[in-house]
Amino acid sequence: MRMLRTYRMKLVISFGLLIVVTLLAIEGINYSHVRAELEAASSANQERMVSQIRTNIEQRMNELTRAAIRLAGDKQLQQIAEHLPDAPHELRSAVMQRLDFETRDSGISTVAIYDKDNIDKLWNIHAPPLNEQDWARWRREGAKLAFSRSPSKWSLDHYTKPGGAAMPVMLLSQPIYKIKTYEALPLGVLQLSTQSDWITSQLEDMKQQRYGQYFITDASGKVLIASHSDDMGRQLDDPQAFAEQTSSGQAKWSSKEWIFWVQKFSAQDWYLVAVTPVAGVADGVSAALWESVTVAGIIFTLSLGMAILISHTITKPIKLLRQAMAQVERGMFNTTVQIDSADEFGYLGKSFNRMAVQIRELIANNLQTELARKEAELIALQAQINPHFLNNALSSIDSLALQQKEPRIRVISQALARMFRYSISGGAMATVEEELRHVELYLSIQKIRYGDKLSYGIELEEGLESMEMPKLLLQPIVENAIAHGLELQSGGGYVNVYMRSDGEERMIIEIEDSGLGMAPEKLKHLEEQMTLDRYGMKQEGEVRRSIGLTNVYRRLKLLYEDDGGMELTSSPGFGTIIQLTLPKKAGKPHGERADRRG
Repeated sequence: MRMLRTYRMKLVISFGLLIVVTLLAIEGINYSHVRAELEAASSANQERMVSQIRTNIEQRMNELTRAAIRLAGDKQLQQIAEHLPDAPHELRSAVMQRLDFETRDSGISTVAIYDKDNIDKLWNIHAPPLNEQDWARWRREGAKLAFSRSPSKWSLDHYTKPGGAAMPVMLLSQPIYKIKTYEALPLGVLQLSTQSDWITSQLEDMKQQRYGQYFITDASGKVLIASHSDDMGRQLDDPQAFAEQTSSGQAKWSSKEWIFWVQKFSAQDWYLVAVTPVAGVADGVSAALWESVTVAGIIFTLSLGMAILISHTITKPIKLLRQAMAQVERGMFNTTVQIDSADEFGYLGKSFNRMAVQIRELIANNLQTELARKEAELIALQAQINPHFLNNALSSIDSLALQQKEPRIRVISQALARMFRYSISGGAMATVEEELRHVELYLSIQKIRYGDKLSYGIELEEGLESMEMPKLLLQPIVENAIAHGLELQSGGGYVNVYMRSDGEERMIIEIEDSGLGMAPEKLKHLEEQMTLDRYGMKQEGEVRRSIGLTNVYRRLKLLYEDDGGMELTSSPGFGTIIQLTLPKKAGKPHGERADRRG
């Protein structure tokens, strides 16, 4: 009961955790969607505002640029530029009227015309309120820009106020040419300046509307114009990162605290940048999040109560299974459990009943197997013969054959003695040369028995003599070839053994006979017996013929697994070929030492 209570508590906790995880996942997804929608709306609004401000600034600049182009093309202004600094008074008056008309209500602070080669030759229409150093710098930079290949003639500079503060100013430097028939001769520069107040006022308006902060920067992210003078010269982001982000002319990216929207001005290398705090984007999500948490708490409470009720219905069949298992543990294998439900617990009860039946059958099978094993051990003990007795007996037969002058008996006894010494020598492995010598001894004995009815041959590829292979692997196959292949036909035949390499890592052994062969169905049956007869039990009739081959097959699989194999090829009237596959591995000789000891 304590186990069931513990399981029930675990079940309730698991249900509770599942509910919590589900609710958290749902709320997390909902929060992510709301946040994504707010970010998308904020991003679209910022992009729209950035585009609007940039368009307004560019329209204003384009208007001033068109006015400067018209003025630079005026013939009277060209004459003034040609006669600097002593232009006639009447010419100056006429040009002043034209300038007043073009620059009226335009926000232009200063107007100057000066020679392109000598910036000291100038005419100030509106005297600039700045010191001589700033004024000289304006003219030098304007002369360079006016006649450069840059499509825009605008530049950003500053002038120094009496208190020392640097105030931004925008300069437009328009070249003045004298138009002749076939050429345009450069004369001087028309330079207009306008303070950036009209730009900073727009940036400040957008900041007050809580759309973020706006800046005009260069390509590295350094602030050129801002709504507040303290931000002038500030670096918004890492210069290299800023340049990479804005390489396409329009970008949006986020840092840990800020979101950046950037658009490049079309005609100059300036960038309008909007910066918004990351925290400000998701302000509207907090209220919705707390509402969701409240709803989730109510759902969790109701679900937990249902989980307690459901857990009771689940633990009841488990209790029945636990009682049945306790009886099986005590050896009562006839125990069954009655669970009539059609769900998984009913299936589990039926599976338990089937398991109990299988356990009973397995115990019975194990008992039979153990009895068979003990019987096989008894047979093996009965088959053991004292090696010294057999060796002495073969020596006696050899001596008797020598006294009676029976050379064939002596050859057989000597061959048997050598075969016996090889079979009882230490280890389960031998070299190829030792194994083939053992087969040759066996075939020499069979040659004496069958005479001309039997012929044999052994071919060994050079270099394989020292390779390692299982001891007594080939003799059962050769014996099987003679007993079931050649002995049953009247005309005799041959048995040949070939050994060759199969690449760098494997070697092939083929035992070929010219016996009766086998029909396809008999060959298939033999192969099935080889793979199914796992215990090597005695078989009767045709099945008994597979014992030798089965032992060879099992030894190869036990020693080499997939690296060893055996294939049978046979056809009625054409004999049988058995092919063995072994891995190459250098070995140490054993049989020769056994011979020397004898």
